[in-house]
Amino acid sequence: MGEQSCSGVVYVQKPREANDMRMLTGAVLIAAAEQAFSHAHLIGFPHSAIAKEVLLPASMVLVLGGLGFLIWGVVTERKQRS
Repeated sequence: MGEQSCSGVVYVQKPREANDMRMLTGAVLIAAAEQAFSHAHLIGFPHSAIAKEVLLPASMVLVLGGLGFLIWGVVTERKQRS
C-alpha cells in the first residue's frame, strides 16, 4: 500500500484524492483568471492603463496554470482507470 523510505517512514499515497485536488486547483485558477480579466476591463479611466498592464498578463498566467493543473488531473485520472 505504501512505500517505506530509508528512515523508516511509510508514505501512503491517495492518488484519487490528489487528482481531484489537481482538477479543483485548475478550476479555481481559471476562475481567478476570469476575474482578473473582467476587472481589467471594468476599471475606470484614470487607472485603466495601469490595471490592464498588470491584470491582463496576470490573467494569462493564471489561465495557463489552471489549464495545466486541469489537464494534469484529467490525464492522471484516465491512467488510473485503465
